[in-house]
Amino acid sequence: MNIRLIGLGQPLRGDDGVGPEAVRRWSREYPQTASDPTLHIVTVETPGLELLDLFQDDEVAILVDAADSGDPAGTVRVHLELPSAGSTPAEKTAHGFGVAETVRLAGAIGAQLPAHIIFITVQGEQWELGKDLSDSVRRAIPNAVHEIQNQIMGWIDR
Repeated sequence: MNIRLIGLGQPLRGDDGVGPEAVRRWSREYPQTASDPTLHIVTVETPGLELLDLFQDDEVAILVDAADSGDPAGTVRVHLELPSAGSTPAEKTAHGFGVAETVRLAGAIGAQLPAHIIFITVQGEQWELGKDLSDSVRRAIPNAVHEIQNQIMGWIDR
């Protein structure tokens, strides 16, 4: 089984950088799991249609991203279904399709997608260009790392 872990977000846009940061921290805290040959790890700053190329041979994709869904800042959620449209900050930019839009479009046109797509989101607080992660999001990273490990181990053990 091929599993892809993708950290999504722009580190120079405040809390939008939580996806790549959580994936990097997970890799440091769980090096043995990170070296599993069925797991492929990548970070992507501007998700869009090119995201589909990353999915080509994967049965499972785990995407870690910031959310803007109205939850309290730092809330970590695991979505086994596609989050609602407009819930990720990337969808509010002029840089093209966001994650949810890309996956929906791919499904509509019959593109190859993993059989299982899991989203781990962290509710952001601020998205200002040039800012670092907010304190609320920084404190939530250990929870996101824990969820990443739980999800990956659930698939590796199958």
